[in-house]
Amino acid sequence: MIHEPTARPTVPARLRLSGEGVVLREWTENDLPAMTELFDDPEIAHWTPLAAPFDLAAARAYLATARQARVDGLRVQPAVTTDGRPPLGEVLVIYRNANDRTASLGYSVGAAHRGRRLGSRALTVMTEYAHHTMDLPRVTLSIEA
Repeated sequence: MIHEPTARPTVPARLRLSGEGVVLREWTENDLPAMTELFDDPEIAHWTPLAAPFDLAAARAYLATARQARVDGLRVQPAVTTDGRPPLGEVLVIYRNANDRTASLGYSVGAAHRGRRLGSRALTVMTEYAHHTMDLPRVTLSIEA
């Protein structure tokens, strides 16, 4: 008997998660200037595939790509906040392909907001969501020295 992979649960269009003192919410067009402040950073350029310099045009392109990847079922990447308002970073669930039952996690935190454990707290919330709501039996995070 051949078993077809189970379809992934649909992520709501307006994802909002909270816990661990963080609120994860969807990026909006109003966040574009904040995105440039967060992601136009040599550390983020070194460790991520984000454009450098990360200007307003790069932010617009990034938001469009993020939204399309969400529609295609390949990625979920909410902004990390502490109160649902100004973004301080982002956390991601990334599938290798649309039928994958495992995913990778990623995150970035703006330089001005580092040292507050925002990344680890956001990863805890997103991991819980990935396991229990997205029904992913395995999520991984690679940390480089």
